[in-house]
Amino acid sequence: MLQPASSGPRRWWMRAAMAALTAAAITVSTPSVWATPSAPSVPSAPSAAAGRIDDAGSFCAFNSATGVLACVDDLQDYPAAKQAAGVEPDLGVARPGAIAAAQYLLGRFYDDELFLTTHGYIDWFASSPCTSTGSDIDSSWSDTTSWRSRISSFRAYSNCAIKAWRNTGYSGSSVGYTSSSSNVGSTLNDHVWSVRFT
Repeated sequence: MLQPASSGPRRWWMRAAMAALTAAAITVSTPSVWATPSAPSVPSAPSAAAGRIDDAGSFCAFNSATGVLACVDDLQDYPAAKQAAGVEPDLGVARPGAIAAAQYLLGRFYDDELFLTTHGYIDWFASSPCTSTGSDIDSSWSDTTSWRSRISSFRAYSNCAIKAWRNTGYSGSSVGYTSSSSNVGSTLNDHVWSVRFT
């Protein structure tokens, strides 16, 4: 590699290394503008050897814009599930210039009551938040499929309220519309088969 005539090989290399380190330090020390205080916390990066991603794990991300469901068995690998589902890295935050993607967390459905994460949860993402009117349906989950026998509690996000039904197609016993339910009740516990967001 050619070096500037005015400096020896060692000085030129050291200046290039210092410039690279300075640029890296500026990047690392810049505060994140994508963080959101209202969204639930999850690990910030996948582990070095992320676990298997499929549609039957304990911690799941569903992209309602594309219909992609991605799940992992360990919470530490959840960011990899979000990435596989095509969900923006930060919950509920739109990134400038992003292609239409599921970037808003509308709801989290827990396998356990009281919003416990011990046995897992599924996050429902959409391309826009719920509107301020309560009379329209902003998103729907007509058949919870692999989560039919799991949901015991839920929380709504992004200006949403949730209604959950015992049967597919929004029929049978229900709970909601509400922003959260720490226990869906004995009739719906592990029997939530359809959901709507408004």
